[in-house]
Amino acid sequence: MQSADYFPCISAAAFEFTPQKYIWQLCIALYCTPRYLLGICCHHFYASGSHDVAVKRHVYVVLVYVMTGAYISEISSVVFISFAAAPDSCE
Repeated sequence: MQSADYFPCISAAAFEFTPQKYIWQLCIALYCTPRYLLGICCHHFYASGSHDVAVKRHVYVVLVYVMTGAYISEISSVVFISFAAAPDSCE
């Protein structure tokens, strides 16, 4: 069973005309840049607090890296989808 699409996805609407494409990419870049910086700051904050963890410090450090990797990969996927999206990707 397939649902009806009454509105195109935002990337298909934005990538139909050239000016909208560049405005969309600029907005995504402005949105994601502070989030990358926040991810780096959170990593440094949690990694610097690892000396306070007395039990299973190595597990804590691994979890900090996993959290940072997941956060950065989520932001990178938003950037990749926005910059590499094709106009007919929402058929």
